Amino acid sequence: MESDDASIVKIMLPPELQYLIFEQTAYVGGLKVALKLMLVSKAIHDLIKPTLYAIFKQLSWSRSFPDFDAFSPVPSGLSPSHKPTLASLGPYARHLIIAGLKSPSRITEVISSCPNTLNLAVWVQCPFSLILPSLEVLTNLQRLSADFETITREEFLDCKVLHRLSYLDIIGFPSGGWEEWSMLTHLPNLTNMCLNNIVDIGIVNDLLLSCPSLRILILLDDHSLGWDEKAVDIQDFRLVLMQECKHVNILEDWMNGARGTLDTWSFADLFRLLGAVS
Repeated sequence: MESDDASIVKIMLPPELQYLIFEQTAYVGGLKVALKLMLVSKAIHDLIKPTLYAIFKQLSWSRSFPDFDAFSPVPSGLSPSHKPTLASLGPYARHLIIAGLKSPSRITEVISSCPNTLNLAVWVQCPFSLILPSLEVLTNLQRLSADFETITREEFLDCKVLHRLSYLDIIGFPSGGWEEWSMLTHLPNLTNMCLNNIVDIGIVNDLLLSCPSLRILILLDDHSLGWDEKAVDIQDFRLVLMQECKHVNILEDWMNGARGTLDTWSFADLFRLLGAVS
């Protein structure tokens, strides 16, 4: 058969495979690609929507995503019934970061509207004890980054959500001795922990010995804590010392983790594996 006479053969992929290709393309391509793909058809729009809104950023100093303020008032041409709202989009969130917001009521509203969150960061000056009750709706929460300085032992131990955590980034903690820090030993599923504040090296050693499931304990040093000198006598491959670098954007690092790329947690895990085999 001459090439000019050859007919075009159409290859029809199964719908499930087509959807998988669209979904993966949206995930890898990011926000701009996902928005374009959502215009293909209603079916593709509905397929990609969970991927598009899987990561929520609610920030005070930068543009949030989703940016609900952009729809107040409702832009001309957009029906109020089609206005994106926290209540309608919140259930899609799997990774939620709240930073800089000052109103406890607004913070708790955002958390309560995102009941399917797996990974939560609350970087605010508002006492976390005021926010803690709103976490009870997060029955699938696995990762938490927050300042626990204002939380009492009773509040900490009574919070069932904390008992289900596997990753805990501690920005602040109640000052004191082992009586306070021993609260962490009551978290049976805690495998990864990061300490950002000053703590006695003896407590670090006790945490390694007493936390039942701990695989990694990261100590973040801003060059003033002197962890490298204090921790030299702890011979435990689960202990990872990391220097804070000014050029590392902590928000971007958190976003990397939400996207499944290299972040502080995965970087520390590489060191743990090296220590385990050496």
